Amino acid sequence: MTWNPEAKTIVGGNGYGSALNQLAHPGSMFLDPNDNDALFIVDSANDRILKWDRVKSTIRVILGELGRGKNNDQFNYPAYMTMNKFGTFVCD
Repeated sequence: MTWNPEAKTIVGGNGYGSALNQLAHPGSMFLDPNDNDALFIVDSANDRILKWDRVKSTIRVILGELGRGKNNDQFNYPAYMTMNKFGTFVCD
């Protein structure tokens, strides 16, 4: 196997912050081979889960649009995410 020395920053290349091109203490990532290798990022300090679509080269918030909180549709510093064939599980 040969290592490819060229890399490309796709998420979080614009420093610390809350814009879609920024991250704040990312907790974990998950690459989904069943979704065209979409990359899911737990953006812990922004209380959100981002999805980078490799095919479209776009990023969007898929969970946590309402900011920090204790309701069922909010996070409080999520740390880890994993997925299986039945759905998404997020540890908050």
